[in-house]
Amino acid sequence: MLNYHLIDSHEKVQILCALIAEQKSDDFIALDTEFDRVKTYFPELALIQLEIKGQCYLADPLRAELTSLIKTLCESKAQILLFSCDEDLEVLAHHARLASEKKILPEHLWDLQLLPLFAGINDKMGLQRAAAKYLGVELSKSETRSDWLMRPLSESQLEYAALDVAYLKDLMERELKEFAADDVRLQWFFKAMQQKREQYLKEPLADELYLSVGGAGELTEKALRRLQFICKKRYELGRSRNEALNRVITAKALLPLARFTPLTLQGLRDSGMKPGAVREYGYIVLKWIRESLELEDDTPVKAAYDAYAPGRSSKKSGNALKGFLEKQAKKSGIAPDLICSKKLINDYFYQKKQGQQPALEQGWMGECVGDCSGAFNA
Repeated sequence: MLNYHLIDSHEKVQILCALIAEQKSDDFIALDTEFDRVKTYFPELALIQLEIKGQCYLADPLRAELTSLIKTLCESKAQILLFSCDEDLEVLAHHARLASEKKILPEHLWDLQLLPLFAGINDKMGLQRAAAKYLGVELSKSETRSDWLMRPLSESQLEYAALDVAYLKDLMERELKEFAADDVRLQWFFKAMQQKREQYLKEPLADELYLSVGGAGELTEKALRRLQFICKKRYELGRSRNEALNRVITAKALLPLARFTPLTLQGLRDSGMKPGAVREYGYIVLKWIRESLELEDDTPVKAAYDAYAPGRSSKKSGNALKGFLEKQAKKSGIAPDLICSKKLINDYFYQKKQGQQPALEQGWMGECVGDCSGAFNA
């Protein structure tokens, strides 16, 4: 049975904060979180798991105030080890903002799910499989679907949570054996982590949420303007009421609402809104639609992200770019998944059409890929 320390009082939180504050820039802290956000816009923090110098700590926000712990973590100079870190960073950043902290996230982040891809291992493994592959350790999956907000937490839950951080330092050390000390791919990894950190330092721009709605590139300019308005209103309502956005309007219903502008409750249901959402928010959504119909035609609106995606008419260009990127990935010794995703390829054509520099030609990807125009000159 794995040993762990349950942090469930103010005194224990302060002792843990002092320990974190002692860690220097060459020390490592493993971090994970448990949370719930099925019904809420903001993630509801249920547990913070830490491993420091061989000891596991489980901090319970339902038993002790963790504001000082989050502040200390965000100010830490230590190297923070995570696995599949996106949701953990979102949770940590949200709670740092709630506490009005100046430091939103720690400076030095490692995503150990991402690191092997920079060594050319084209296999984005989960923690259980990574631990088995690299360490020969079998981690239980028994509590994967636990309700982490219920109290008391069982011994099985607590041990499962501790195991999520117990082996991260060992895993990091094993993964690093795939790199030479001065490996440029390792430097690319650190640059990628800095970009990921910066991503979560910002909050989404309400006026740009419509850009990523699937199929929005097919809308007329008037319909796109309506979509922009509805997405913004949905976001504002979700945040103000802490309601999951899909519980207001499902993602699939956004496009029909903007395109067909139903003005009855039955029309909302026909457009894909769930019956419960129509009962709760139907009249509010109908008000948004009426307001969207009154928008001025000269209101500036950017094209959606998929407007210039390589579809049937430009499939040849999309395939050419993907082939070029796969060759560059092989040449550089990184996993193709890092630079060959549909999202990055779509971004390339979108940004070029807008006269902007695509992500593939910036930062570490720019160093790896170079000028992508070579993909179309062969």
